[in-house]
Amino acid sequence: MAPSPLDQTAEPIAPRRGPRRALAAAVVALTLTSVGVTGSVALAPQAADAATATVAPVAGAVTKTTTAHRTTKLPAGARVRLYAKSWHRNIVTTAPHATVGALLTAANVRADSNDRLRLGPASAADKRAGVAGKVTVQRVTVANVRTKKHVKRTTKVVKSSKRYKVLGSYVKRKGHAGTRSTVTRITRVDGRVTARKVVRTHSTMVKKVVVKGTRKSPKHATVAYSKAIAKDLVRRKHWSTRQYTCLVSLWNRESGWRVSAHNSSSGAHGIPQALPGRKMASAGPGWRTNAKTQITWGLGYIKGRYHTPCGALSHSHHYGWY
Repeated sequence: MAPSPLDQTAEPIAPRRGPRRALAAAVVALTLTSVGVTGSVALAPQAADAATATVAPVAGAVTKTTTAHRTTKLPAGARVRLYAKSWHRNIVTTAPHATVGALLTAANVRADSNDRLRLGPASAADKRAGVAGKVTVQRVTVANVRTKKHVKRTTKVVKSSKRYKVLGSYVKRKGHAGTRSTVTRITRVDGRVTARKVVRTHSTMVKKVVVKGTRKSPKHATVAYSKAIAKDLVRRKHWSTRQYTCLVSLWNRESGWRVSAHNSSSGAHGIPQALPGRKMASAGPGWRTNAKTQITWGLGYIKGRYHTPCGALSHSHHYGWY
């Protein structure tokens, strides 16, 4: 019969110990006993596992990565991993290969002088399996690749201090579009591009060249200045050097190339001896003193009536005027 809860003389019932408390008490008792006997504490399960996982050193193990050659010696009698991606080799061999070259020959890995060989430490997993080192082979290919690309014509502007600014620019060379061929040396390591270097280029495109004058015009037009203006304007009309020579002779007779030349009897004025002189206003400003205006009008008059300066000069020789 269970004691009555009101009975003060009944002995208390001892609580039951669960399995976890019993295990904890056993560990404490074992620990105290160990301290008393040896002065050390027993290892925890995790520490014990770490201690048992310690890898024993491998005889002749490779400790650092270095560049290898076919004559590089391997650890005698040790297991070595060969990794050659391009040859689909990733094996561990225990054969007694004395050198890297012998190892490659046995694995049928035909590396040439461009390929890279390295000898380095084994991975942690391989070390636990007793592997002493790792031989890595990388295939290196170097090839020249030629490419062609259409190139548009570009323009180069050349400034000339000999050309008068008032003349503006002129096209010295038309140029044309073309193609550019490029030879590039491409280096690949195990199929991956690692370097590109342009070896040579060749273009069939010819640049357009434009000449731009920077020379200032004189305050008062000189004969040399007027002739320089005329020579450029003759060239723009696609007339030959002979036509310019005829023009020089023609206007030497008419005005001596002076912008202020004036015939008081007829009223003819300027370098081309326009009659009346005010007609030259249609060719530009300052017809009385501006050499470019006078020459532009004079060349237009010659082309419209005589076609060329030499034709005007011939007429002048026969009739004394043009």
